[in-house]
Amino acid sequence: MNPQARKYLIKRLIEPIGVIGPSFERFGEVLFDHILSTALEHTGLNMLGFPIGRVLDSSSADGKVVAEYSADADYFTRGMLKAKKDLTHALSRRPNAQEILLIAAQPGRPQIIDTFVKTELAKPRMKGRSLRIWSAESIAEQLIDKILPYDSAVEELSTFLPILTEIWEEAARDRLFPTPDPRHQKRPVVSNEIHRRLMSETCIAIGGIAGSGKSDAAAAYGADYRENYSLLIWLDGDEVSRVEDLRATPLIYSDFRFGH
Repeated sequence: MNPQARKYLIKRLIEPIGVIGPSFERFGEVLFDHILSTALEHTGLNMLGFPIGRVLDSSSADGKVVAEYSADADYFTRGMLKAKKDLTHALSRRPNAQEILLIAAQPGRPQIIDTFVKTELAKPRMKGRSLRIWSAESIAEQLIDKILPYDSAVEELSTFLPILTEIWEEAARDRLFPTPDPRHQKRPVVSNEIHRRLMSETCIAIGGIAGSGKSDAAAAYGADYRENYSLLIWLDGDEVSRVEDLRATPLIYSDFRFGH
């Protein structure tokens, strides 16, 4: 994704994350279910979705990864008393924890967070452990980088954060393969040559000086050979740093043909 577009989308999500309210803990549970490689067991809410007192919010089966969630509006005030309380609670419930995640719905204050993390990690009780603090900004980054590409994850999290569906739909529209410019002159020789090369290569690069018609040639090829593919998408050049990053996945058509 274009860095400026990514920054803009993250900024759009920060305020809505902060007003999720009482459902924030459940939102955090669902978020971690989708992005963590380690599965967590969620015990902080009862069947009706209400908090259970004195119970750890989430932890892995072996107790090595733990998470606590907070929608406290004063979470990032100096001293971070709520975070300190959550950390103490996590260690008391899972004394063998190695990775502690403290997740807050409010926008972070980097200097205060940095001071808190350094102070806590210097204490004997944190020896051999890691501590991560996620503010609304950090959560927004995870949503854009790790959730947005997956429809089911977006659908589930949009229950708590409706704007996520709006952003996902905008991103999907940006991926639509463009139609050739009306002023584009058909050049079947170029389209045929692209097609010939793609019969033996996973991907090709179209080069040339600015304004020479590279994008038009690609759009024209998509229009001329659309029936050969089950999916056509259009990526911004800033989203890939090299041709090797374009790793296509074979798609099976209903009549068992394969596309790039």
